[in-house]
Amino acid sequence: MEVNVSLQAKQIDLNSDLGEGFDDHAIMPYISSCNVACGGHHGDKNTIEATLNLAMEHQVQVGAHPSFPDKSNFGRKVLDMDLKVLETSLQEQLGLFQEVMGQFRQPFHHIKWHGALYNQAAKNLEMAQMLSGLVIKHYPSTLLYVPYGSKMAMACEQLGVPVWYEVFADRVYTSDLSLMPRTHPESILQDFCDIKGQVSQILNGGAVMTWGGKIKKIKAQTICVHGDHPRAVATTQQLFYFLKELGFTIK
Repeated sequence: MEVNVSLQAKQIDLNSDLGEGFDDHAIMPYISSCNVACGGHHGDKNTIEATLNLAMEHQVQVGAHPSFPDKSNFGRKVLDMDLKVLETSLQEQLGLFQEVMGQFRQPFHHIKWHGALYNQAAKNLEMAQMLSGLVIKHYPSTLLYVPYGSKMAMACEQLGVPVWYEVFADRVYTSDLSLMPRTHPESILQDFCDIKGQVSQILNGGAVMTWGGKIKKIKAQTICVHGDHPRAVATTQQLFYFLKELGFTIK
C-alpha cells in the first residue's frame, strides 16, 4: 500500500542518515526526518539515545536504519549471509532501536535499510520479500523508505507494506535507477548546482537524468542527503532553502 503524498500539495520530506558519527547537530535543524543507525553498521544504545534526543528537540520524525551487521565496512559491503541469519540480526537492531525509542513513549515513523542492504534489496526479490515480510509481521503500520521501481517496492506492494518513495539528492543514478557504486569516482554529486538541477527535475518533471544521459521516470515522497556527504551540512542547508524557493513545505 502506497502512502499518497501529493506533490501538488507541495509537501516533501527531507531526510538524512544520522547517528553515524558525523555532524548531526548542524544537519538536524534542516530536515524533517532522520534515519538512525542502530548498531549494524554503526552505533549503540548511547548513540541512538543521543540522536533521538536531538531529533525530539528539533521535532524531526525518526526512523530506524538497520544494515548488514558489518561495522568494519560501514555496512557498505554485501555480506553472503543466510537470509534467516540476516533477518535475526535485523530484528535485533530494530529491537534495540525500539527499546530506546520506548523511552520517548511514541512509535517510530519509518524504517530505511542502509547501504549495501538497501541496494541489494532493490535488485534481489528474495531478499526484498524477506525484508518486507519482517516489516509487515512486526511493524505493520510503519513506513518503509524504498526506491521507486525497485524489487523492494514490488515486494512491499504485494504484502501491503506502506511505503514512501525515496530519491537521493547527492547521488548519481544509473539507467536502471540504481545508485552508481561508490567505487566510481563520479558517484557522488558535490556541486550544489548539480544537486539542485537533479532535485528540480525529479520534483517538477517526475524524472531523473541517469549516467549516460538517459531520462528515466521516478517518483519522490522523501529526499535524502547523506550525513557523511563531503559537504553534508552545507548541502542540507542549501537544499532546505531551495525546496522552499520551489514552494514546498518540508514535513
